[in-house]
Amino acid sequence: MWLSSALDFLMCFGSRDDALALARRVFLEKDDIQDRYRSSLAQYQTLGMPRHLLSAYGDVLAAATLVFGLPDLETLAPVASVPLLQREEPEEPKALSRTEQKARRVLSKAVAAELRARAKGTGWRVSQGWLFRDDDGWFVEVRPMLHLAQRTSWLELRAKPMSIDPIFWEIVGTQNSDKLPISFRVFGAFTVTTPTLAKVEIDEGSLVLGP
Repeated sequence: MWLSSALDFLMCFGSRDDALALARRVFLEKDDIQDRYRSSLAQYQTLGMPRHLLSAYGDVLAAATLVFGLPDLETLAPVASVPLLQREEPEEPKALSRTEQKARRVLSKAVAAELRARAKGTGWRVSQGWLFRDDDGWFVEVRPMLHLAQRTSWLELRAKPMSIDPIFWEIVGTQNSDKLPISFRVFGAFTVTTPTLAKVEIDEGSLVLGP
């Protein structure tokens, strides 16, 4: 269970003392958690609670101290709470008409064809509109994504060691997969997936297709 969820659970079904005991135990685990807690607590007391979700333990502990009215985790002295900031609801994008969606499908195919043409001689390979290559022992994959129902496009970058898929294939008993084309590391049924390293929004007005 995530730390924030555990603290929520204890405040709901246990007691404030239970939540404090867990928060103190985590706080005392590492010096870097304590340092992050102190700086975040001071920041939240001055500027208010952040709107984004928190993941770092020090940030979560600082937020819990203020939201749940816990004492300072270091000194156990009372801490003045601060009001929560309401998160702004994202505006729903306007739905595209059928004509616009058809135009985006045409654009998507044109972008894939343009990538294939420009990738020649660069070391990049293209399949199903995605670029990939063996870059000095790393399998690098770039996924251009053009949303067909919204006016938005982006690139996603992923990478993994070339050796990791063969290890997985040996474990699951599909060693022959190593003899398949390199594109199998993207589209194969038995591959190791990795999280996105970077995501970049594309300005569709900057797309220049053709010579």
